[in-house]
Amino acid sequence: MNPRTVLGDRRIRYLASAQALSVLGDGCNGVAMAFAVFSLTGSAGALSAVLTARVLGLTVSLLFGGVLADRADRLRILVGSDLVRFVSQGLTAAALFGGHAGVAGLAALQLVHGLASGCFLPTYGGFVPQLVPPAALQQANASISAVSGVANVAGPALAGVLTATLGPAWALGLDSLTFLAGALLLVAGGRGTRSAAADAGGERASVLADLRAGAAEVRARPWLTAGIGYFVVNQLCVAGPLFVLGPIAAERVLGGATAWGTLLTAFSIGSVLGSLAAARLVPRRPMPAFLASSVLTVPLLLAMGAGAGLGVLVVAEVLAGAAVMFTDIVWQSTMQKHVPDETLSRVLSWDLFGYTVSRPVSMGLVGLLAQHAGTRTTFAAAAALLAASAVLTLLVPGVRSLTDRAAPAPLPPDPDRSPA
Repeated sequence: MNPRTVLGDRRIRYLASAQALSVLGDGCNGVAMAFAVFSLTGSAGALSAVLTARVLGLTVSLLFGGVLADRADRLRILVGSDLVRFVSQGLTAAALFGGHAGVAGLAALQLVHGLASGCFLPTYGGFVPQLVPPAALQQANASISAVSGVANVAGPALAGVLTATLGPAWALGLDSLTFLAGALLLVAGGRGTRSAAADAGGERASVLADLRAGAAEVRARPWLTAGIGYFVVNQLCVAGPLFVLGPIAAERVLGGATAWGTLLTAFSIGSVLGSLAAARLVPRRPMPAFLASSVLTVPLLLAMGAGAGLGVLVVAEVLAGAAVMFTDIVWQSTMQKHVPDETLSRVLSWDLFGYTVSRPVSMGLVGLLAQHAGTRTTFAAAAALLAASAVLTLLVPGVRSLTDRAAPAPLPPDPDRSPA
């Protein structure tokens, strides 16, 4: 089943469009918020406070979002999360337009944005299996990611043009509207879908009991525990070296921001290629496949540490982008196929929580390591740890033997199907 076939289904097409708009808006937010705060304060500390508020909101709401998604109708949670972000980003743009924006207010609105995102992410991962059978899950995830990958390239570029010509408030206003449009697309594409939890009756357990049940679901599957642990280590090895030391290396060796922008674009292009590969290659043993794929980020770490030229780094960035996206799609599809629907979002929330927490930890530690051991040594150590952790994960019982049990099958009938 190829991406065109999957996107021929109205529900997947609408979901892909909603995700692409969300990614486009996030790209606008990342650029516009930085310039908005700098224009107000000229302070890196103020920008850090605003961005940290968003990450904090995301982190504290992820686990709760997983519990909520396993209790209630997932479509309503997705739509509600998008509407909350529409309001928070709209108020941010309005404050900037009116000249009433302050750091505290912007940070509070970004905190709300992060809280809504923390509810959206584990819900989204549990929603896709409601639309397609297990055999089509990886193709659906890959097709959605490919469309989002294109938006990921366009978002920062569009925000840069809007910010430079009209000001950051316009870019943030566009960000707000993408969430409104996304909510409308979700409503249009998700009609008639309900999760098993939404249909279940009976007395509900407490939130803490549901959290513990999700953790127990992870512990009961050694391959799942190992996979989540691996991605924590993976982010410790990748996030800080690439996104803290990477720009510094670009400034010192390659000439600055233009070269760094070229490398980020190369990574995004690789992500699209990785999505297309995942749409066509469904490994019979998914965990060895995605672990092998993830190690393809090692050449980028080594090339950056060695001070390689721009051409070499562009190739390594494309390879790394493809590897990261292929790995993520296969891993998410594996969880969706093997974890029961009634606990799926909670399991996904634990995975997302580990991934999210490890990124700022990596970014905080890598500067200290580079200061004491040197940049080259830090990159080499990260590459070695990443490769070693992939090999050790393969030794966990159940990792190598886990199979993709779904046989190829068509998408389920869509009663409101429209021509592709």
